Amino acid sequence: MSRDTSLDIAKGIGIIAVVIGHCLGPCAIKTYISTFHMPLFFIIAGMCINVSKYDIVTYISKRAKSLLLPFLFYTVLNYIVQIACLGTERTSFYELPIAMWFLLILWLSQVVYFTLYKLIVKYKLHNVWGGGNFAI
Repeated sequence: MSRDTSLDIAKGIGIIAVVIGHCLGPCAIKTYISTFHMPLFFIIAGMCINVSKYDIVTYISKRAKSLLLPFLFYTVLNYIVQIACLGTERTSFYELPIAMWFLLILWLSQVVYFTLYKLIVKYKLHNVWGGGNFAI
């Protein structure tokens, strides 16, 4: 299978939109960019999932290593730096660093999508929603 360059172009547009959106103050352009840049990344991530390559447990484990471990590492590091710099614990350990929310949500959305896809195919539930092809 050859690489789909349109996905690379869409990712590039998304990255540029994120940078512009974070550099601008409150304005109409920022509001417009905010309506599509994160959904674009999530849709592209979903389009790149190879559902035939893994079983559910292997996929969840693989995505946990690539998304949850960095999220947890950054959260712990953030907590340690807060204590070291502030001399006291100002926030709860369970408060998420705001810049890392997307890793947790991306992991969750990919796991839910992958699991539902596998269950729909396994139990042939695609016929429940009007039949036809169930292809992504």
